[in-house]
Amino acid sequence: MGAAAIVRSVLQHGRELREQLASQLFDEGGLKVLFQHASNVLAGTLVLSSGLHVTEHAGYAVAGLGTVLLLLNMWDGMRRLARRHYSLTLRLLAGTAHVALSLRLIEAVTIFRGGF
Repeated sequence: MGAAAIVRSVLQHGRELREQLASQLFDEGGLKVLFQHASNVLAGTLVLSSGLHVTEHAGYAVAGLGTVLLLLNMWDGMRRLARRHYSLTLRLLAGTAHVALSLRLIEAVTIFRGGF
């Protein structure tokens, strides 16, 4: 197998992956689900940071509710990725990105509100 054949094979595989991704995002509603999860992360982050802003017992309950909302959203996303048979590596990267972005959003909102 020559170098030209390898390059053609790699390019063909890249086209197939691009078409599959476009189909999943635009034709199968993947983009809608992605925006729903992003919206849920923002809502959970706002609830959690609001609870952290209040230092009384009610604040801890609100922060706990925000944490539960974020965890449920992450669980739903991981379940959907597993159902579509994505690799474990992709699911771990998505989970790590979810946690990291959630923590950064919580930090940004609490700093913006004048906390910490």
